[in-house]
Amino acid sequence: MDYTYNPNNEMNILARVFNTAVFSNNSAFDITPFDLGEEQMSVEMEDEVVKRLPTAMQTVASVNIFLPITIKIPILKTSPAYKTWLNARMQNPILGECTLKDDAGYQYVIKQVTLDFNVIDLVTSAEFTIKGNFYVNQDLIKIPIKK
Repeated sequence: MDYTYNPNNEMNILARVFNTAVFSNNSAFDITPFDLGEEQMSVEMEDEVVKRLPTAMQTVASVNIFLPITIKIPILKTSPAYKTWLNARMQNPILGECTLKDDAGYQYVIKQVTLDFNVIDLVTSAEFTIKGNFYVNQDLIKIPIKK
């Protein structure tokens, strides 16, 4: 099988400045640069893309198809989105799919997104946390298994 470049990889998502989030299930949760002010969203990976698994003779590389991702979103308290997010955290909604957009126009899709209960209250903004799955090796899902 030939290797094909995957633009939706882990290094690309870490080297971006995110200023827009679009939620496909509920547009009331959409975040624009105006909701963030001078702040930016931050993205953290909670696992490794490739794990080295020990065997009897050597280690074997095991590729993850997706990575658990944590995204911190500092929303201005004066933004209309602030009240929506504040009310939603009491219900801990499942937000569905989120498309992160960076300042260069690239898009990254995060699936199975949920809103965390914890909110860090800052002076001019509140930092909300969402968690989801970032599919980095989607091409591996399509590989046929030989019997």
